[in-house]
Amino acid sequence: MDKPLDLAPLDLPVAPSLWPLPPMAWLTLALFIVVIAAITWAWVRHYQKNRYRHEALQLLKQLSSQPNMVELNRLLRRVALSAFSRPQVANLTGKVWLDWLDSQLASPQFQPMSSWWDSALYQGYQPTEQEWAQASAAAQHWIRNVRSSR
Repeated sequence: MDKPLDLAPLDLPVAPSLWPLPPMAWLTLALFIVVIAAITWAWVRHYQKNRYRHEALQLLKQLSSQPNMVELNRLLRRVALSAFSRPQVANLTGKVWLDWLDSQLASPQFQPMSSWWDSALYQGYQPTEQEWAQASAAAQHWIRNVRSSR
């Protein structure tokens, strides 16, 4: 009874191969690629659509080293023309321009400056540091928060 049993060796099944992939894996992989492509496309489109904002903020930063109301107004107009149609923006000047800028925001930013804004643009009035800080902060807020109609 102490003799070992004379048994045949076990035949184990072959381990499943990872290749070729089963159909569900191909479907999952294809779906993953489509989702990644769609996300990438949406991100690129969003970036291109808002590139003018990034460029305008860079120009505003450069402008802050040499305060100039004419250049600030020109920058705001360029941004407005990028975000809105030309007929909607091109003929706006003075108080109407400031009203329009404010109408694009939730709270008015430019109306408090209307008393000296035109003087700074057309009569050579040099705004104080506080006035310049207020104008550049309002411009930065407007550039960041305006919603394009295009």
